[in-house]
Amino acid sequence: EVLNSIKKNVAVELIKLAVEEMVNTKEIVPEWQNLASGILVSLGRNFHNEVMEQLLLRFQPGILPHFFVVQTMANLASANVFGMVPFLKSVLGTMLPLLGMVKSENMKWTFAHALAKFCEAILEFIANADKSPDPSVTKEAFVSEISSAYDVLFNNWLPSREAKVRSEVVVALGHMTHLLSPEKLEEQLPKFIPAVLAIYKRHQEYQHTTRGLCMALDAATANHSVVLESLLDNILNALFPQICTLPDYSQPSGVRNHNEVLRCFAVLASVYSNRLVTFLLQKLESSNEAYRIGSLTVFKHLINSCDTHISNKVPLIVSGLRPILDSGNKV
Repeated sequence: EVLNSIKKNVAVELIKLAVEEMVNTKEIVPEWQNLASGILVSLGRNFHNEVMEQLLLRFQPGILPHFFVVQTMANLASANVFGMVPFLKSVLGTMLPLLGMVKSENMKWTFAHALAKFCEAILEFIANADKSPDPSVTKEAFVSEISSAYDVLFNNWLPSREAKVRSEVVVALGHMTHLLSPEKLEEQLPKFIPAVLAIYKRHQEYQHTTRGLCMALDAATANHSVVLESLLDNILNALFPQICTLPDYSQPSGVRNHNEVLRCFAVLASVYSNRLVTFLLQKLESSNEAYRIGSLTVFKHLINSCDTHISNKVPLIVSGLRPILDSGNKV
C-alpha cells in the first residue's frame, strides 16, 4: 500500500540513495547493506526498471561487482519475476566472463545463489507465459548462457572446500539442469549424478545435496533420459539409508532433507516404478528393522503421491507386506 503511493521521482531518489549506501564500502557490513538491499527489492516490485538501471551501472563488464549488487538482483528475480526476466539475457552476458575472475568463496556463493534464482525466475516466467509481458520468451533463449555457467560451476566451484559454497552450487546446478539442452543434459548426467552422490559420502550436507539431485532427476525424467537408468542403482543406494530413520523434528534441515528424499523417490517412480517397487520389496524382506521402516515410509509416500504410477503395483506391494503383518514380526 505504501509502495503504491510512492511517486516515481521519489522512488528514483530513494533507489539512488539505497544503492549508494549499499556499495559505498567494499567491506561486507550486513547490518545496513542488507537493509539497503531490502529497500531496493521492495521498490523493485513497482519500479524494477529504475532499480535495474542503477544496479547495472554497478554491474559492468570485466569488473567484479559488489557482493550486494549480485545479491539484490538475485532477490529481485524472486520478488518480481515478470519485471526481472527481460533483463536476464543481458545480465547473464555480463556475468559469464566474471565467473572466471571470482576467487573469494563469498563471491562464489552469491553468484551461485543468483544463478539459481535467475533459473527459477526464467522457469516461472515460461510456465506462466499466458500472464507474462512477453509470451514469446522460451527457455531456448537462455540455453547457451546457462550451459556456459553450468560448466564453470560444475568443473571449478563444486569441488570447493567451503560447505556453504558447495551447497549453493549443487542447488544452482540442479536448477540449471532444467535449462540445459536435452543433448547437454544427457551428456552431463553421468558426471553430475556421481559427483553429487560423492558429496553424501564426504560431507554432511544432505539437505542441499538432495534438493539439487531431485531437480536434476526431475529434469532427466522430463527429458526421457536414456542414461539415467544406468545410474539408478547408485541413486537408490545413496538415498535409501537417509529414509531409514525418522527425522528429528527439532532439526528443520533434517526434516527438509527427509521430504526431498521422498520427492526423489516420487520422481523416479514416474518412470521406473517396476525397478523401484522391486528394490523396496527386497528391502522389506530384510531382517534389518530400519530397512523395513524405510521401505514402508517410501511405499506410503508413493501410494499417496504417485497413484497413477503405482496403482497397478498395489497388489504386488500388498503381497510383499503380508509376511511383516504377521504378529511375530516387529516393524
